[in-house]
Amino acid sequence: GVEYYVIDCGWHNEEDGDKVYPYIGQWKESKARFPEGVRKTTDYIRSLGMKAGLWIEPEVIGIKCQEMLDYYDDDCFLQRNGKRLAVMNRHFLDFRAKKVVDYMSETIRRMVEDYGSEYIKFDYNQDCGVGTDYLAFCAGEGLEQCAKAYLKWVDDMRAKFPNVLFETCSSGGMRMDYKTLSHFSIVSTSDQVDYLKYPYIAGNILSAVLPEQAAVWSYPVGVGEIGKPLPYDAEWVKENITDERIIMNMINSFLGRMHLASHLELLTEEQFALVKEGVEYYNSLTEAKKTALPYFPNGFTSFGEKVVTAGFKTADKLYLAVWNLGKKTEMTIPLENIKTATLAYPKNVNTDFTIENNVFKVHLDGKTARFFEIVK
Repeated sequence: GVEYYVIDCGWHNEEDGDKVYPYIGQWKESKARFPEGVRKTTDYIRSLGMKAGLWIEPEVIGIKCQEMLDYYDDDCFLQRNGKRLAVMNRHFLDFRAKKVVDYMSETIRRMVEDYGSEYIKFDYNQDCGVGTDYLAFCAGEGLEQCAKAYLKWVDDMRAKFPNVLFETCSSGGMRMDYKTLSHFSIVSTSDQVDYLKYPYIAGNILSAVLPEQAAVWSYPVGVGEIGKPLPYDAEWVKENITDERIIMNMINSFLGRMHLASHLELLTEEQFALVKEGVEYYNSLTEAKKTALPYFPNGFTSFGEKVVTAGFKTADKLYLAVWNLGKKTEMTIPLENIKTATLAYPKNVNTDFTIENNVFKVHLDGKTARFFEIVK
């Protein structure tokens, strides 16, 4: 049921993954990782019935990216007091400069037409600070001008490639302002990789972002460290990855847009069935999300709370996620004018719940989650 397969950082450059950032900026395919070209991989992705995507950090170049340092002029960089800004081995590009717009426009064309990308993830993983005083009264004005120029370029790319889905990431949810959201189809709500912490984000996210924009990571297996071998194998996964961990990861993403990741190929057949069921159920929610309103029966959640509840409601139904992040407990959830409740996911796991006097009670063991459909 997956629609897009996105290749993240690493399709470009020849340097090792843990050393690559000071050298990024050309955005040309890596011959070391893709000796037969990125296009062969994206074509293969399409042959499996999915669309292919690529990641890029378009606003920066590495301080050791000599090819682009030779290409760009001084006015192509954010600067203060006549000096180029540099943070964590990266310079920041100024999209007021024609040379920047021309090169990055050609980069997006190359990613779409030559490399076969139908989804482009724009990232931004450092902070330029108060802005640039170049061609501006002050750094704040310069920053505003640069932001407008960047978003104008984004609009131009979306107009030129209307069939490509553009995501804004920015170290996860660091640009979730409505100015930015109005220029992108989808936003990554966080780079959080701990599934026990993501409920605090997922449980509040509908207060800020439309569900069709709010991308939430689902990591049923987990992630390793950049540049290091994967620390586990299928046998370790079988012994250490519980069904409840998989279930919670899937439910974390139900209220928004699912970003399914991690080493799913290591799961057992029974475990993978939970992922597949989760994807199928998530896809079934699409139509309801188009007209639904957010619903927080216990109010907004705070980090560290043991019980998190959130959902969305249509004219006749409430879709509700319930997370228990503490010990075994009976959770009491006040609802309005409810008639019946159904366990929507996971369907075949015994779960004790009751409805009495508009109070929904759910009994869950520690660190578990369930998703319900409730008829009003």
